[in-house]
Amino acid sequence: MLTPEQRQRVSYVLGDDRDDDQDVADLVEQLQTPEELHQFVMPSPPHAGLLTLWWIVRNPDCDRGTALYTYWQLADCAFDREAFRGKPDPNWDPVGLLEEIEGRYAAGFYTRSATRVAPMEILGLSPVNIKLMKHRN
Repeated sequence: MLTPEQRQRVSYVLGDDRDDDQDVADLVEQLQTPEELHQFVMPSPPHAGLLTLWWIVRNPDCDRGTALYTYWQLADCAFDREAFRGKPDPNWDPVGLLEEIEGRYAAGFYTRSATRVAPMEILGLSPVNIKLMKHRN
């Protein structure tokens, strides 16, 4: 649970109280804890650009849950990488971001587990949907 000070920092970076001219990528650097990073990632749609997500997954304070949440937010890209491969701009390189997370996760970069993630919820899969998918195959 976030303290009032942490909640205020996240709210400011998300834009509730900030000047629209401020660069979000610069503001994300103000986040100080794994929980703050996770709260920022939760409502951040990947289609808004990936630069802030690159910074977060490279941050030593990023924990496993936040890295996995970011990864599964890009599930469409994970399942069809060739369709998204080769984007020269890192702001729109979801495959590169996926591979960054995979590499860091495998190398043990994410040492904390302050947050949890349930990929089934992110992907919108219920037990009923999974059962239906199994029966189709």
